[in-house]
Amino acid sequence: MTIDLKKIKSITRKTRTETTLQEDRYLLSLAWDLMQEKDSDGQSRGTLPYTLKSINMFQTACKNNPENIRITHHLAIAYHAYAWDLETQNDPRAAKFWRLALEFWRKIISSGQFWREMTAKMIKCDSEISEDKAQKHVAKIRKNLYENLLDIHVAFIAYYHECGNMDRAAVHVDIVNAAQIPPAVSLRLVRQVYDDMTRSMPESINAGDYDSALETIQAFLKMFPGHIEGLCAYIDVAKNWLHSCSYIDDWDQIVSITKKIRPFSIKLTTHADFANNPTAKIGLADMVKEIFYHSFDRNNSLLPDNVERISIVNRDLAMDSFMLAIDFGRIAYASAPSGHEITKMLPVFLRNYVFCLGLKVGDVMESAGTTSKDILLSTLTDLLESAIQYTEESLSYEYDENASQELDKYKELLNSLQF
Repeated sequence: MTIDLKKIKSITRKTRTETTLQEDRYLLSLAWDLMQEKDSDGQSRGTLPYTLKSINMFQTACKNNPENIRITHHLAIAYHAYAWDLETQNDPRAAKFWRLALEFWRKIISSGQFWREMTAKMIKCDSEISEDKAQKHVAKIRKNLYENLLDIHVAFIAYYHECGNMDRAAVHVDIVNAAQIPPAVSLRLVRQVYDDMTRSMPESINAGDYDSALETIQAFLKMFPGHIEGLCAYIDVAKNWLHSCSYIDDWDQIVSITKKIRPFSIKLTTHADFANNPTAKIGLADMVKEIFYHSFDRNNSLLPDNVERISIVNRDLAMDSFMLAIDFGRIAYASAPSGHEITKMLPVFLRNYVFCLGLKVGDVMESAGTTSKDILLSTLTDLLESAIQYTEESLSYEYDENASQELDKYKELLNSLQF
């Protein structure tokens, strides 16, 4: 007698498949019963999106047959609903079930079988719809489903930001960032977060509350530090705030603003997309221009034309404001559009700073009789080396005959000290 192994294997497979299907139906019926909301007589009053017992039963069914897309669909819905309830109770377990729900929804999106069944059900429910129209409608749902599922996380980010609960917001930021979605979709979602979080920002700016506007953008950038539009918006708000200030009445505030915005200015210039973003370059240069204007006006008031009338206090104050302008000028100079004002003003600030260093050299020379030789030489050396450094830097930006001659003098004086 010949044994037909192929036939035996086929019978075995069919038997296993039928057994698995019977087990699936049994487990699904149990889970379905566990989802019924029952009255005092034990009669069903309707079906709940989940119960904890039904989730456990669906998990057992999924473990028994992970390929059954209907079980996967039930679990996706149950996990999503459970995550929502946990979220509203501020339960940290919500994050786990949000992620599980998205994982199961992704399996559903990838299942051709599921969407074919959906199309068939749509045609069955609507006898007037054509198969082609049903397929297109279902295809659209399938294409947008994952992005639509992430919308709730975008909403939660904005909600928790308004509540000041940034730890909870960060959980949803992580979920959005971890989502396996095309870059264009990710950009749209992040843009939606930005729009939601900054919706009230124009009111703050109109009311002159620039600090609040910056804090809003800063909170967004803490979650999405690589968002160049957010960085540009931060610089733009800072520019408007600086423009509203007076160097006479608000100098301390101007300095405070620059401390806030300096790290964001550097982040912008080091962003991978900065080099190819003309708007970002112009925005940064225009913001730095506001700092230049304030420093220029302040220094004109501190340094009279008559050198003999310049006090030590005013000279040092001027040097501080010169250095503030120089610092930001260095950040923005390389990327500033050709011919922008800051490219012309930066070498001027450097030369003026050197001018003040020259005044300090003169003061030190006058104190020669009351200062030890070692301290005198050390102080003069530091000042002259700085004068040479800043003069050379100014000449690298723009040649100036007077500056070139001053550079030679400083070098000669430094050499005379060393010998």
